[in-house]
Amino acid sequence: MRLPDSLQEAIERECAPFSHEALRDASQQLSARYQESAPSRFQSPAARAAYLTVRMPATYAAIHAVLNECQALSPTSLLDLGAGPGTGSWAAAALFPTLESINLIEQSHPMVEVGRRLASASASALLRDASWHCQSLQDPLPSADLALLSYVIAELSSAQTIELLERLWSQTNAIIVIEPGTPAGHQRILQIRDWALAKNGHLIAPCPHCFACPMQTPDWCHFPARVERTRMHKYLKSGTLGYEDEKFSYLAFGKTSVKIPFGRIVGPVKKRSGFVQFPLCTQGKLIPQSITRSQETYRLARDADWGDAWM
Repeated sequence: MRLPDSLQEAIERECAPFSHEALRDASQQLSARYQESAPSRFQSPAARAAYLTVRMPATYAAIHAVLNECQALSPTSLLDLGAGPGTGSWAAAALFPTLESINLIEQSHPMVEVGRRLASASASALLRDASWHCQSLQDPLPSADLALLSYVIAELSSAQTIELLERLWSQTNAIIVIEPGTPAGHQRILQIRDWALAKNGHLIAPCPHCFACPMQTPDWCHFPARVERTRMHKYLKSGTLGYEDEKFSYLAFGKTSVKIPFGRIVGPVKKRSGFVQFPLCTQGKLIPQSITRSQETYRLARDADWGDAWM
């Protein structure tokens, strides 16, 4: 996965005024805060530029992967909450041709300005004409078909999260929450899953059932998105590989039922000579699958990957 060319070029223009050393220092501080699940801070222009280079590609890859699993939705309007520079909206614009309008909520005024500049470089009128709102999530929010909260919930208390979900449930048709793919992120997703089911919400992805989550400690439900690194990205993160894997947990649910798969692949797919193995979550259970060459589903299994729906 890589960013759209127009977005990548716009990011490079944002980073051009800063030395490599300044960006690297800002990137290291940003990475430390992310690993600690601390609130993001974008006071300095260098910090914002570093975010665009280091975190935006990974966030885009995760959101793109999630939205791709939610193709049963056909939203006409999107509410992008805690939007940052508009990462989620770029992914949604690429995947949902039904979208007619986007409202982005971001409390950092400088980041809103960055987001507007990036959007102005897009060939999509949907992104260029999107409405930006510099405000807190506690302020009144516009209604929409779909609400997206990507990497936001960790910055809220449990009470604030429930209050926000209650408001969104009254003025949207579906909600997608994405969190870091850590045990803590998984626990936040589980709490939201319990809340959604108590509201008689219909699960869309990744869960293929409404039973209790069968994933037990020390395991947790998360998925990877592979990100192609630019030369600058490798420098800022002292990386040697041409890619990195962004781990994320997520939940999509709504007021209307959609067709869900029989199961979800929830771990690495091991492809061996003559057979394929992977863990499958289905009907409230984790079931190891071993698909041999003689089975009709073998070709499907050879093409499958961690996070894919199964059957």
